[in-house]
Amino acid sequence: MQSINLKINEDTIKSISNKKVKIPRCFVCMDEGTIIYTKKVNGIDYEYIASCTCDKAKGYRYDGKDCNIKSDNYIAEANRLFNTDKLYTENINKFIEKHMDNKEVMEELERRGIKVYRG
Repeated sequence: MQSINLKINEDTIKSISNKKVKIPRCFVCMDEGTIIYTKKVNGIDYEYIASCTCDKAKGYRYDGKDCNIKSDNYIAEANRLFNTDKLYTENINKFIEKHMDNKEVMEELERRGIKVYRG
């Protein structure tokens, strides 16, 4: 394995630390529109996709009924499969932990009505 040594000056560090952070509008899917989850079928883990209930998910919602030839295939809505409140809480806590030192991000979260506890 080859190692690379880089010399980073203070300006580079400042530009990295001042990088604009995109705050998701939906903390359930993190603005992806979908959630990938694992389900065990006959002892084998398979990955499935579920659509979120946010606006980003509109293009992913599919129940098979809108086709010329009706289909039993569908993309399930996440809130029918698992606890999306729990997923929201886990995602927002990870986001806050990652950006806790960014005053602008914390202020924006509070402006959106998201309580940020500093302890």
